[in-house]
Amino acid sequence: MKTILFVSGFVCDTYSSIEEMSIDLNNTLRDEYNIIWLVPNIDYKYCRFKNKENGKKLKDPLYVSKLKENNISFVYAGLDKFNIIKNYFVLKDVVKQYQADAVLTQFGPERFHATLISKLLGVKTIWYEHWPSLLHNSVWVKRLFYQLFVDKFLTVSNYIKSTLPSNKPVYIVHNAITPVNTGIYTKDEFRRKLGLEQYQAMILMVAAFRDDKRHDLAFEIVKKVKQVAGSKVIFVFAGHGKHYEYYKHYTKEQGLEDVVNMPGHVLNIPDYLKAADINILTSLEEAFGFCLLEAMNYKLPSVCFNSGGIREVLTNEVDGLLAEQGNCSDFAEKLFYLLNNPKRQAELGEKGYEKLHNKFHMSNWQKNVKVVFNNLMGEARDHGQSKTNHYHGA
Repeated sequence: MKTILFVSGFVCDTYSSIEEMSIDLNNTLRDEYNIIWLVPNIDYKYCRFKNKENGKKLKDPLYVSKLKENNISFVYAGLDKFNIIKNYFVLKDVVKQYQADAVLTQFGPERFHATLISKLLGVKTIWYEHWPSLLHNSVWVKRLFYQLFVDKFLTVSNYIKSTLPSNKPVYIVHNAITPVNTGIYTKDEFRRKLGLEQYQAMILMVAAFRDDKRHDLAFEIVKKVKQVAGSKVIFVFAGHGKHYEYYKHYTKEQGLEDVVNMPGHVLNIPDYLKAADINILTSLEEAFGFCLLEAMNYKLPSVCFNSGGIREVLTNEVDGLLAEQGNCSDFAEKLFYLLNNPKRQAELGEKGYEKLHNKFHMSNWQKNVKVVFNNLMGEARDHGQSKTNHYHGA
């Protein structure tokens, strides 16, 4: 059985769908591969937190409890953000101890050190890319790094694949979820639960307040909708991040407090999905759009810009609506259309739910991941002449 060292690069005080999928990845492959997670001690100076105060309260990164629950092997091995010599000896010891065949890296600056050092140690390097890194910051440096030190890429969409080096093997596995039985409910009861019962319609966006999520465009859309609908429609922006306080102030400054609700980082996202009429996402470079799958599970139609990996999740006019890229007026018009056509909302929601089960179901993802990792680890021949292999739902 081959051994893979997993350098996750996770933030220590969150447990979201990404961490959950990594646990699922481990459980899916455990009969064929021995996966060892590299985990930093909670007091390690380079640990990352959404809220630094949580570092004083936690004994371990949050995901470690899930590793223990699932009997997943891990070793405490924090990598230094700057000291590559120190990291070399840490990784050398771990690679030797576990006789690692490959190192899989995912997030954080430590993945650059881990990949470079692993290559020097003669270990296969697999880079799991979740965003268009070659479109931002030090592009040529990263491109050279990828050419020299990355053996194979794993990613979540054709869109991300298009940004990666064309002469390297790239394997694509679209994200997926396990659909849950949402039960019978009415939107009104959940709006009351959330204190939003006075609104006739609710539009939801679940996204961290980061540059790439383009809340600037979202708030332009809010203004356009308010001009027509007044205070009958509420926009709920669930999530936190570095721009959260700015948009809190902006909402007040622009007189949008009657149509914008910003609950921050919440753990009851299903309540918001059940209360909403329409889901939106305003990214222009979205790698995939996991929140779209969650909306599909609640038969909630989504409106997005026609860009990035979103086009691989939604089909315009079939299971969602796609506005012209960056065109806030077109986006707002599509929202007006759905707000005034509940029957069309329901049709798109039903089609999205159907696609979720047929294409983006976790059971399909598990089958595809096994095939992909056999290729990544060199245990199966690459298909055809193409350097790229696509694996999504059946």
